[in-house]
Amino acid sequence: MPAQVNAATVIFHRWDPIQGLVEQAVAFDSIDELFVRCLEIQPGETVQRVILDGIDHQGAKRRLTLAFQSATVSDPSTE
Repeated sequence: MPAQVNAATVIFHRWDPIQGLVEQAVAFDSIDELFVRCLEIQPGETVQRVILDGIDHQGAKRRLTLAFQSATVSDPSTE
């Protein structure tokens, strides 16, 4: 049996002054859809992680989580 992905989700974080850290989960069906969603990111929103749920070649449930870190990088020419 080949390994396969059954569900895919991207998690976004944004800071809300009233609610604090807000997490939003968005399902996607293809790498193209993930790419487009990440390109449409709103100001103050960051990609936190991508979660892939599926089964391995032996039929066991597996979860792959890709975590990201965000940083603000200053332009040295403006300092």
